[in-house]
Amino acid sequence: DYTRMKGKTLYGRRLNSIMNCVGNKASTSSRCEYLCNSESKCTGWTWTELDCSWVGENDLTGVCYLMSETDEGDLFDAPEGTFISGLVK
Repeated sequence: DYTRMKGKTLYGRRLNSIMNCVGNKASTSSRCEYLCNSESKCTGWTWTELDCSWVGENDLTGVCYLMSETDEGDLFDAPEGTFISGLVK
């Protein structure tokens, strides 16, 4: 179960691709949370929409970053845009 936060971004050791739009797509924040639940080492996630046209995707594509070894000290105000993050409760 996760605490969900809008307008926040989470930093930590990445479990999936660090490259935007490659190997870390998720259509919604709920899908990102599901992917984190499916990964035993995942302790937090951040979802946002980015311009992924450079890899042939639609202009705005949902991107999901899964992290391990995270806690509330790794949570920061997000830059402009839609950012939703979750931490294991």
